[in-house]
Amino acid sequence: METVVALLPVIVVVACVLLGVFVAIAIFLRHASGDRTPEVADLSIDLEALSTPPPDGQRPSVEVYGVPVQLAVVVMAPAGRGVELPGNLEMPRVIDNWIPGLMRILKRHQPAFRRWPNQLSTTGFSHTFFSNVRLPGDRGKDTRWCSVCGRIRSGDGQYLVGLAFAAATPNGLSEISIEQEGQWLDVIRIR
Repeated sequence: METVVALLPVIVVVACVLLGVFVAIAIFLRHASGDRTPEVADLSIDLEALSTPPPDGQRPSVEVYGVPVQLAVVVMAPAGRGVELPGNLEMPRVIDNWIPGLMRILKRHQPAFRRWPNQLSTTGFSHTFFSNVRLPGDRGKDTRWCSVCGRIRSGDGQYLVGLAFAAATPNGLSEISIEQEGQWLDVIRIR
C-alpha cells in the first residue's frame, strides 16, 4: 500500500502528460482535417450605393402591385443541398419561364445580379435576403423602395429569388414574401 501511495504523484503526472498529448493530437488533427467553421460570405447589398433611376414609363416596364418600378437587384440561390443555379446560357430561359418578359426588363434596367450560396429553406432565405438587402426607413414603407422574395421552380430545379425595386415616389410597398409560386404574377407585372 505504501508503494502505491509513494507512486501516486508519479501516476498523476504521467496521466496529465498523456492527457495533454491526446488533447494536442486532437487539436492538430482537427485543424489538419479542415474541420473549421467556414467563413460567412458578405451577402449585403447597399441599395443607396446603387445608381437606380426612377422608372421612365417606357415599355417594357415592370410594376409591383400596380406601382411602376425600376428593378435594382436580383438575388438567386439554389434551394436545398446538391442543387446548382443555372449557367449563364440557361438562365434567360429560367427567368422568362418564371415571369414572362422579365428578361427584357433585366436587359433594360441592368440590375445588380448576385448568386448566393445554397439555402435550405424559403423562410431562411427570406430572412437572409431582407437582412442583407435592407430597405431604408421602416422596411421601405413610405420610401421609394420595396423588395419581393420567394421560391421558383424551373424543370427539376428549385431556386430562391429576391428582387429589390425603386419607384419614382414614396409609396406603401415594403418587404413582400411570396408564399406560393402562383403569387409571383399577382405581385409583379410586366407591361
